Amino acid sequence: MKKSNLVNITLIIILLILTIIILTTNYKNTEKKTYDTYIIVSDGIGFDINNTIISFGEIRPGGTSTRKIILESDSDKKIYVRAYAEGEIKEFIEEIREVIEPYETINISITAAVPQGAEKKTYKGKINIIMKKELF
Repeated sequence: MKKSNLVNITLIIILLILTIIILTTNYKNTEKKTYDTYIIVSDGIGFDINNTIISFGEIRPGGTSTRKIILESDSDKKIYVRAYAEGEIKEFIEEIREVIEPYETINISITAAVPQGAEKKTYKGKINIIMKKELF
């Protein structure tokens, strides 16, 4: 085998090992939490205090409802936060991106904004919160 082929194969192996290390480290530094959520669009107004799901309660078309979530860092690295909705409720909730500084506590506000003319019914979905630690 030629020396140049051996060098190329060695470089490819090193790159593959480095890629695996980076991907594994990245995975360990990422945490995802998923919460069931719902909103009732109706002529009434109401709220629900619940510790197991994120409920936006009962809202009229054209109204909003906000829920706050406390996020706390016990790390000496920044944590990048992304919160987004999926499912039927997705159309009412904008994605949120925040940064938690080392050892900081923040509140993120997730707001459901129901447009005028929205169909009166219960909308369900999930809210995903992804927290990714800075690597270095």
